[in-house]
Amino acid sequence: MVGLWELSIEMQSWHYTQYWFLVMNLSSIFFFTTLVLPKATDEGEISLETHYYSVHKAFFSIVAFSLFTTVAVNHSLFGKPMISDMTIMPFIVGCAATGAAFTDSRKYHKVIGVFMFLMFIAFQVLDNTVIEYKP
Repeated sequence: MVGLWELSIEMQSWHYTQYWFLVMNLSSIFFFTTLVLPKATDEGEISLETHYYSVHKAFFSIVAFSLFTTVAVNHSLFGKPMISDMTIMPFIVGCAATGAAFTDSRKYHKVIGVFMFLMFIAFQVLDNTVIEYKP
């Protein structure tokens, strides 16, 4: 995604659909981050594994939604093709997240953690987006 910086400078008119995609995409990031850490208990003991498996369906569903709407945001706001170098990795990780939402397999969840981390690193290394200010 080129960034909100470009939108603030170049975009002259907005459509409701574009605004909806952007708000839903950004909101989904907030929602899945609220599920990451468990709430403190009075007993003082927290089982991270129990918490993970209690929220994994909602967490990975929201992550998949966020990744899939990224494609729509890039297309509707920035005019990027639906299939491009900026949409392939989010789509692959979104499919993996969808699988994680529907399975309780501990092995799958161990593998997907490493897989998503490696995909994130690869995406960051391969990203060549340059943001410039042109008055």
